[in-house]
Amino acid sequence: PSRYPDRIILTWSQNPATTQSVTWRTDTTVKAAYGLIAKAGPSADFADSAQQVLAESSALNSDEGVAHHHSVTFTGLSPGTLYAYRVGSDDGWSEWFQFRTASDKPESFSFIYLGDAQNAMRSYWARTIRQAFSDAPDARFIVHAGDLVNRGYQDAHWGEWFEAGGWILAMLPSIPTVGNHEYHWSGTEWVGPPTPSWKAQFTLPTNGLPGLEEQTYYIDYQGVR
Repeated sequence: PSRYPDRIILTWSQNPATTQSVTWRTDTTVKAAYGLIAKAGPSADFADSAQQVLAESSALNSDEGVAHHHSVTFTGLSPGTLYAYRVGSDDGWSEWFQFRTASDKPESFSFIYLGDAQNAMRSYWARTIRQAFSDAPDARFIVHAGDLVNRGYQDAHWGEWFEAGGWILAMLPSIPTVGNHEYHWSGTEWVGPPTPSWKAQFTLPTNGLPGLEEQTYYIDYQGVR
């Protein structure tokens, strides 16, 4: 990590029609981080009306060292509207990204479903997610069906996953599911709980089973649960 945001990813923790969550990482020199958001427009003047939201920040000590993970949930958004956002701090900002909020009523939509990225992510899974995005450019989100990485307790594996997804993860919201490979491999079996990287990197609903919040959850999107 550096003072510049990386591993930027959109998820939902609340209503997709009126909110949007974003999570990212920096080094430990960044103590206060922010998200900026504005309705997107064809002119660069959209940035003049951007609102700033203070992020929630926490330290994660992985096998690669300590990093600060930050998350913001933008609220009070208009349904079916294109927004631009960026994240960072006075020490460095990301580029501007865009996302569209869901409609507040049932409407048809498409989404991308990916399972078991897991191995050789930089070299092979990168091709898969990029081709999926190319084939379905109007998809509204990505479902990641478990085993996102091979060893959830090894930060380098997460680094490959985020590198392969790149800016797609920052513009198309993800709905990730915990797989056994997000647990710790003891040498003979998978042992819980899931890697601390899970909650640090994904801001997810807390409407699941008690004690398994952000691991079990549901999201309602345009008439589909």
